[in-house]
Amino acid sequence: MFTAPKQSLRLSLPLVATLWCACGISDAELGTEGPPPDEELSSTEGQALVSCAARTDTGYSNGNAFAITVVTADGQPIELATANAYSLMQRAAEAAGVPLRVVSGFRTMAEQRYLYSCYVNCNCNACTLAASPGYSNHQSGHALDLNTAAGGVYNWLAANAGRFGFARTVPSEPWHWEYWGGGPGGGACATPPPCDRSAGGFTFSCDGPQPGMACVQLLETSDSHTWNDNYLCSNVNLGMRWSSAGPLAGMRCTQLLEGADPDTWNDNFICVPETSPYRFNWSSAGPIAGQVCVQLNEPADPHTWNDNYLCFDSSTIVRQSRGPFTFSSAGAVAGKSCVQLLEPSDPHTWSDNYFCSDTDLGMKWSSAGPIAGMSCTQIVEASDPDTWSDNYLCLPPGAPYTFSWSQAGPRSENCVAWYEGADPHTWNDNYLCW
Repeated sequence: MFTAPKQSLRLSLPLVATLWCACGISDAELGTEGPPPDEELSSTEGQALVSCAARTDTGYSNGNAFAITVVTADGQPIELATANAYSLMQRAAEAAGVPLRVVSGFRTMAEQRYLYSCYVNCNCNACTLAASPGYSNHQSGHALDLNTAAGGVYNWLAANAGRFGFARTVPSEPWHWEYWGGGPGGGACATPPPCDRSAGGFTFSCDGPQPGMACVQLLETSDSHTWNDNYLCSNVNLGMRWSSAGPLAGMRCTQLLEGADPDTWNDNFICVPETSPYRFNWSSAGPIAGQVCVQLNEPADPHTWNDNYLCFDSSTIVRQSRGPFTFSSAGAVAGKSCVQLLEPSDPHTWSDNYFCSDTDLGMKWSSAGPIAGMSCTQIVEASDPDTWSDNYLCLPPGAPYTFSWSQAGPRSENCVAWYEGADPHTWNDNYLCW
């Protein structure tokens, strides 16, 4: 058996180690620093656990000391921000059937000195290479050794760790992963964000209905994670309804589904009347580009609700049709008989708004009161200060339709929405009915 090189190597290690220490060699530059052999790496016994009981310790980066906040994950000490990111990654791995665990996390100066001494003197820890004390990223709080020898763990990390902010930084160590920021945010020990999220006239509330708004409760009775106080609210009453038993007949319904949540969310829908100008879209992977999105954020639910959004495309709410009539906020509609809906005192782009019919009914518009000899319907939005009280849509005698106006949503199936997105005065609940 050839042993001389081993003796020679052991004699030269202190000199090499001294050179590395003087140069501030880190984990990545050292080439390998890790836990003992694979049998320890592959251990997945015990229940996954993140404890947010925090303590302050001293971390090190490139030899410089700083205060660091440490919690625990899988029984191992781990820096707070790294723990938050890891908890999200571990949750996603569990949903995929992958038993991700931390084998080694934050190290104190005493622990790093011990491992370094084992390496230099080759009298413990199987002479495993270790960075100089003060220069290991385990001491900075960014590095984790993970159980990559367990079935499927490494392949899952290689495909998914990046979206949680983790990267493999030591080529010779498949178990060594580091977190330097990024990812979806939040996590097991994150400060709970404000409950409410608002966008485009809608608010998701996880602490009860919002005063002054029209709200529907988003209740999944099989989900114990405080969904009983969650509501979707709008600035005006849009006739929204909630169902936890499938879509509602006669309404336009959008499924709210989080695939990572096992609590029967597959039958939950938010519904609006068919006549509503809103066509919702759902995303469980972040906001939809180019759309107005409100986040449905229940911080007490661990099943990745932080990336769920209800969205609508505001650019599609420029033309609303129902039966033979169309409201347009983008000019007259070709091939139809249209009247301009002009209120000269309103600066909110009403100059391009038209009401059109499939055939010429002799309709006329007035912004100076009803027209003598015609059947006129007042078009008014009480919350709009721009003198809408004298605006009327009129039909000649004998017309086949009788109009009525609603400022609080559709009155029947025969209604068309009048929606001017550039006008802030609650025009999203106004309808002309017949």
